[in-house]
Formats: sequence, C-alpha cells, structure tokens
Amino acid sequence: MRYAYKAPGGLIHLDIKKPGRFERVGHRITGDRTGQSNASGVGRESVHVCIDDASRIAVTGIYPDEKAVSAIAALRAALACYHSLGI
Repeated sequence: MRYAYKAPGGLIHLDIKKPGRFERVGHRITGDRTGQSNASGVGRESVHVCIDDASRIAVTGIYPDEKAVSAIAALRAALACYHSLGI
C-alpha cells in the first residue's frame, strides 16, 4: 500500500544523481574495442530531481555539482515550475 500526501505542494522529494560524462561513443555501439584501456573519465554532472508527492510531477535539471548553491538553484527552479502549474 503506497502512501500519498493529500495536498499538492505539501511535500517535495529531492534527490541528486551523479552520472558520468562520456567523451565518445562506446564499444557497445561501435563494436570497436581499440583504445579503451587508455580512455580517461571526463567528469561528472549532477542531475537534481524534485518530485511533488501528491501529483507525482517531476522537475529535473543538470547542474555542475551537488553543493548548496546548485541545490538551492534547483529547488528554486522546481518551485517556480510548480507555481506555474498551480501547485
């Protein structure tokens, strides 16, 4: 049995995922495994996800890190989006 918050906008879930970036297409697409062992990582970005509990509307954004400045910017963007939807 799943719970659901009754009022839209009353509870927002926040999460940050940090997927890696790719410099080129991998061997699963090209079939070419040459040059794999010397490939270095090109960094990460942070995907900030906000989900309204009642409506289940998600707002996402890609930011350079997961520090406070980026998290606050993501939250403000999500709140502005929810506000535009009447939530």
